Amino acid sequence: MSPRPSTLLGLVLCLGQTIHMQEGVSQDGSQAAEARFHIPAVSEYVAGSYRCRYHDVFDRWSELSEALHLQVTEEDSTLPSGALPKPSLRSEPGPVVPRGRPVTFVCRGPAGAEFYHLEKEGRRVFLYHKGVSQDGLPVTEARFHIPVVSDMTAGSYRCLYEQVDERPSQPSEPLELKVTKEDFSTLHSGHTSQDYMVENSICLGLMGVALLILLAILV
Repeated sequence: MSPRPSTLLGLVLCLGQTIHMQEGVSQDGSQAAEARFHIPAVSEYVAGSYRCRYHDVFDRWSELSEALHLQVTEEDSTLPSGALPKPSLRSEPGPVVPRGRPVTFVCRGPAGAEFYHLEKEGRRVFLYHKGVSQDGLPVTEARFHIPVVSDMTAGSYRCLYEQVDERPSQPSEPLELKVTKEDFSTLHSGHTSQDYMVENSICLGLMGVALLILLAILV
């Protein structure tokens, strides 16, 4: 009985039936041989259980290999060959910002990213921000700052980048920015008034203590 193959010789690929035969190729420095079976584009019809076997120069067949189960997901990759990977997008301090406060969008891409763009609802709102290298990391970042947000600032944002050859990347995943009705400028002024009241009370108290001490000395 021929041994079960762990590397492949004169190979047969099986999916219930023999679908391809290929000559084994010797590997440098070892007594093993292998064959490669390439499927350029998979579909749901390619999914299934695969086995392989080989035969020698005397036409003796080996036992079948262990089964390999190939699964094909429903995700259809439409990216052309050589397409640039998507950048990531986040917002600081977060995706929910009170009205009147600032927000910064941070777009991160690979080291080869030259310029970054920020889009809102499919329309570019910031253009050609220079990517900045991050110390010790093979990435670059661009920051898009909005000093005061309003209801008009809320919406769905994406970013993308261009390399030196002006080839654009795919857009990032969308980031939904929400602006709450709480007005930060009003809150800030309210807190400031309370602070002034506390400070004035402390000052008046200290003045009263000082006056009592002065009267005690004079008497």
